[in-house]
Amino acid sequence: MDVLQSADMLVDKPSVIAIVGASGSGKTSTLNLIAGLAKPTSGTIEVLGVPLTSRPDGEIADLRARSIGFVF
Repeated sequence: MDVLQSADMLVDKPSVIAIVGASGSGKTSTLNLIAGLAKPTSGTIEVLGVPLTSRPDGEIADLRARSIGFVF
C-alpha cells in the first residue's frame, strides 16, 4: 500500500507548519521522512538543499537536533 504518492513540499525557513489529516493518511510517515528517520522507496527528501539519502546517519541526527522540531 502506498501512503504517499507524488508529494511535493517546500517550506521556507524559518516556518511553522501543521500537517493534519485522517488516521492513516500519511502524517507520521511524512514526518519520519522529513526527519530522516525513514528512507523513501522512490524520490528524494531534501533538507536545506541536500538530499538526506546522501548524508550519513550522524549528520542527519545533527541536522534534526539543530534545524527540525516536531510536536505531536
